[in-house]
Parts: sequence; structure tokens; C-alpha cells
Amino acid sequence: MKILAIDSSSRVRSVALCERGTDECGPVRVLAELSSPSERGGRFASLITDVLQKAGLERKAVDKIAIGVGPGSAAGIRSTLSFAIGWQIANGLTTCGVSSAWAVAAEAQSEGMTGGVSVILKGPIGRFIHASFSIEGSGIREASPLRMASIGDVESLALLSDRLIGPDVDTIFPSIRDGLGQGEARRERVTIFPTAKAVGSLVLNHTVPAICPLEPLVLSNPTFVKAPAPRVIPDVS
Repeated sequence: MKILAIDSSSRVRSVALCERGTDECGPVRVLAELSSPSERGGRFASLITDVLQKAGLERKAVDKIAIGVGPGSAAGIRSTLSFAIGWQIANGLTTCGVSSAWAVAAEAQSEGMTGGVSVILKGPIGRFIHASFSIEGSGIREASPLRMASIGDVESLALLSDRLIGPDVDTIFPSIRDGLGQGEARRERVTIFPTAKAVGSLVLNHTVPAICPLEPLVLSNPTFVKAPAPRVIPDVS
């Protein structure tokens, strides 16, 4: 199966074409991957064309589309969702969404991290989103699910967690004390982006406990797109 994976939930957009053969226990192969800084105008669309060309494959070779559904950039996630659902309608493919927090943990694993990690993501203004994972060998376990956090929660986390990772840890923590104390080791903070490669690997490895199929609203609720009947506006002149 060949999966086209896309993640536009952070300030770096990425696309990857991942594959697993008939052996479900075999390794995931990344046939091609590209990334670029987020730009207005759907830069990921041209990244998809470039990835397919790099892999030497046509669009019809794609069996499934997987996208990172955040938390993260609302504009990036919306545009990716629209693209994936449009492709689904046009070509009859299946689509699925993966938490971008899981993708951060999976990318950390691919970079050789093991043990406990705390993923920190930007939330609504003045708020943050946090989840904890345990990376053990080839597996990832969610230690605590996604939850909203205040600046106070994040400050406490900076003192309690040994490893803080995410796409924006460099901008989240400058004003927060480094967690240095009497006999206390410096906490590790690592900038790690959710990548399309990680999204594709999570799907092919069946790692994520809940992968939701993306169903176009226009198909599930046809009346949603109907305009209301015209009404007469009384003349008040």
C-alpha cells in the first residue's frame, strides 16, 4: 500500500510518499519526501507534485491519503483537509487523520529519542496544548492524552519534565526559567516538527489508536449546502 501523507499543522509543511509491501510486519519505506516553510496559497499542492515526480509515480499509484489534523495551524489544517477531501471525492480514495502530537512523538523516535517526552503545542491565545508519550524501542505509548494548559501549567511542566519537544518550544520557553536549581540538571528542550513521514509511518504501523476516516460534510449532510428560499425584504422607505 502506498500512502500519500501530508502535514501542514506547523510552520513547516511536508509531504511524503510511504509504502509497505504485502508483508504487514515489514519496514515502512519512504519513497520520497519534501518539506518547505509554510506559505499562503497552498504550497503543499506543488510539494505533492514534486514528491510524486521524485518517486517516479503517477497520482493513480496512491492508495490512501493521511494528513496531520493538528493541534496546530488552523489555516494549514483546513487547506490540507480540503485538498484531501477533494482528492477523495475525485478519485474514490480513502483518507484518514492523525494527531500531529503523535507525529511529533514519532518523529522524535525516528531521530533516536527514547523514554518519556512531553509534546508542547501552541493553542488559543495565551494557552498551550500538552501530551506525554513514552518511546520504548519500536513502540510509542501515550502516557497522558492531549489537554489544554495555561502558562502556569507549562512553567510547572518545564520544571518536572526531563524532555520537552515540539515545533515551537524555542518560542514558547524563552521567558520561562530554564529549570536550573541547586543540584538540578538542565531540562532538555528540542524543536521537533510533525512530519508527513511520521504521519505515514503511524498509519502503516497501525500505531495510532484512533485513525478517523475523513468524511466530506457535503456528502454526509447534503442539505447543508442548500441555500435558503429567497425572502421578500419589506420596503421601509
